[in-house]
Amino acid sequence: MPRNYPCCTVNHPQGYPKFWAHSFFSNDAGDLLVHALLGPVHFSGTLGGGSEVEVTVDTIYPFGSTFTYTLTASEPFTFGIRVPSWAQGSSLSTIALNDGEALALELNATSYIQTVSVEAGTTVLHVQLDMPVEIEERSNGSIAVHRGPLNYAVELPYNTTSTLAWKNPQALGYLATLPDIPENYTTPWVHQAHDHTLLPTTNWRLAIDPTTLTVNDNSAKLTTACEIEWAVAEGAADWPPPSPNKCAGDVFNVTLAPFGAAKLNRRDPYDVRSCVV
Repeated sequence: MPRNYPCCTVNHPQGYPKFWAHSFFSNDAGDLLVHALLGPVHFSGTLGGGSEVEVTVDTIYPFGSTFTYTLTASEPFTFGIRVPSWAQGSSLSTIALNDGEALALELNATSYIQTVSVEAGTTVLHVQLDMPVEIEERSNGSIAVHRGPLNYAVELPYNTTSTLAWKNPQALGYLATLPDIPENYTTPWVHQAHDHTLLPTTNWRLAIDPTTLTVNDNSAKLTTACEIEWAVAEGAADWPPPSPNKCAGDVFNVTLAPFGAAKLNRRDPYDVRSCVV
């Protein structure tokens, strides 16, 4: 997180609580419950139609593509699952009721929700969402790698240095106008916080071969790569170099990780297929 953005410090942690609090929705009639924001979660409540319902979702989504729903209800109701666009229309996106056969999803044409009639008692649903790897062309021969809801980046090893965090100059200026402010409030740094600078220990100027991507559900992706020429501007990676580029040296393996999970990364790497031999 960039320094001197205190609003982010307090607002960022609101994301998860609000996400889980809005995971499920019901309709006005009270006979439909929809799992809208996907993830491992537990719901317990009474629908407007009077059915007491519990739902437990066992999944490692968004890192995995399978969901096991255990539903317990006092009365029949309709359960729905919102299916993201990348999983729609694929025969590999399936649902199985209890120990039944896995069948292709049949979505509502306007809401893209898969519905299931749930009887009183316990029902188990097994859902598989197809997560194809998608390669998006970006600027000057670079590419973005997507799988399902996640964007992937080349994970880079790094060294870390730490320094005391500097206070926001605007805040310091305001404090200086107030009377009787304790001296430690007006120092230019915060003793209780540190800024961490991460610098790569390997070359980040990379082109990858997306045709060699291997995928598994713990989100590790392995692909071949090579080093290329890539300029630096104002201390950071410049715009991707114009195509064609050229591999410098041998081809080697790199690991791609979800963008938010890789503390230091090369997002939108160059496509090795845009390189000349």
